[in-house]
Amino acid sequence: MANKLFLDTNVVLDFLLAREGELEEIDTIIDLSKQKKLDCLISESVIATAIYFLQKQKMPALQMMRDFCTTCKVIPFHSSVLYNNIEIFKDTEDGLLYFLVLHHKSDYFITRNKPDFKKAASGLPVFTPKQFLQHYNSNDLS
Repeated sequence: MANKLFLDTNVVLDFLLAREGELEEIDTIIDLSKQKKLDCLISESVIATAIYFLQKQKMPALQMMRDFCTTCKVIPFHSSVLYNNIEIFKDTEDGLLYFLVLHHKSDYFITRNKPDFKKAASGLPVFTPKQFLQHYNSNDLS
């Protein structure tokens, strides 16, 4: 069974907008997902937020997200997430996403904003794309 990775909004936007930083690592993760070696997950809210930012950039947002969603599984929001300790996160959206990913039993949370997840529970590892690939390669998870 492939490892399940949740991709945070910033990772999705980095990929779609080809933003500098860890683009090579993100490309590798997406390629591993296309090869069915990893299961990449995104949420409904990641789609909505990404579309908003892509439209602001005058990009073909809907088509870009439709194409991207052929590689990733979309996980639905669940109201029980609201009753978790979201307040420990500085950013409410980060807390909602983190607990949503826990609810869906993902193996990893992948973000470029790792400092915002300092107070995250230990049950769900939070990695940058680069850190995840180092972990993935060192543990031969393929």
